[in-house]
Amino acid sequence: MLYPSKGALIQKRLIGRNEYVSLPVLGLYNIDAKVDTGAYSCALHCDDIVLNEDGTVSFDLADTSGGMRRLTCKVAEKRHVRSSNGMRQERVFIRTPMLLGGIKYDVEISLANRAKMTYEMLVGSAFLSGRFIVDVETRHVMGRMEVHA
Repeated sequence: MLYPSKGALIQKRLIGRNEYVSLPVLGLYNIDAKVDTGAYSCALHCDDIVLNEDGTVSFDLADTSGGMRRLTCKVAEKRHVRSSNGMRQERVFIRTPMLLGGIKYDVEISLANRAKMTYEMLVGSAFLSGRFIVDVETRHVMGRMEVHA
């Protein structure tokens, strides 16, 4: 649909307050992510985050069988963010492809321990801006991604 934005009509897609997203490079499919317009950046739950001397970051991700996988990615940047409890903290960001509604986007994601949070992933306003309109009365408008083994 076309929506007004900064004096022009632009194409935006309608999404719900939760959407299934996939991060195929990380081996994560159909993550039930919270679409959070109050959060600036995207965030992904992981454990044991370690910055390496070669400009990479290693971290643990839960897999579908309940086990943990150790991954290493290039660090996109480190910057301060305000967490859900209002505290400023330095976070590591990676860049990776994300699939939403069958479309691939390049996204920057902060790595954080979200163990006490309901959703393991947040989709923040920096990613949403200019692309989507959020209907807070709906969920999973875009549907699940088919995964072929």
